[in-house]
Amino acid sequence: MAQQSAGDILKTLIRPDMARQFLILITIILFGTEFGAEAQNSVPVWTSNGANKIQQLVEGSTTDLITSGTITPWGVAIDTSTEKLYWSNVTEGTINSADIDGTNIQTILSGLDLPRGIALDETTNTLFWAEGGSESPGIKRVNLDESPLVVTEIVTSGVVSPYHIALDTDAQFVYWVDNASSVKQISRITYDGSAIETIITDAHVKQVAGLTLNDANTTLYW
Repeated sequence: MAQQSAGDILKTLIRPDMARQFLILITIILFGTEFGAEAQNSVPVWTSNGANKIQQLVEGSTTDLITSGTITPWGVAIDTSTEKLYWSNVTEGTINSADIDGTNIQTILSGLDLPRGIALDETTNTLFWAEGGSESPGIKRVNLDESPLVVTEIVTSGVVSPYHIALDTDAQFVYWVDNASSVKQISRITYDGSAIETIITDAHVKQVAGLTLNDANTTLYW
């Protein structure tokens, strides 16, 4: 797929189907902090920050999936190939994993500074997250095939308070939202940390509650 410029992205931001996406985002905000990918059985999964839970929607009813090891959970990502679930705990400074049925809970990263949004590229088995603490804000990643896991800082300059992230796995871009009181914008950078650019300024965003790309990686929603 050809790499898109910021201008190309901007041209596709407003589309007729955005009404449906907007309703989905409202549902996300009402249920929990951040909505995850769907599990292989098409069960939506999300974090409930205030309740310290990871929950799911099963046959129209909200049920608890994980209630242990979920202290202020924020971001959530699902690896459909391995049936693994990953989430960040903001105040604990950890990223945890579990099997898709909620068992086998493990802490895979600790000592992080307010980890928030996370996203997984299954093609490279790389986990990305936004770290929003004032001492080390940035976008970071680990290759889950490595042992021990080695944290790579993709970008730490020009980032103030990153919250949510999204991945273009074709062009290998990481998108993130800065939600600081002084800076509100959406930016992107390549996986290797080059070609950083701000694509949406505070003229178009206020307090962003979520970020995602469509399946074709041609339209960004927030």
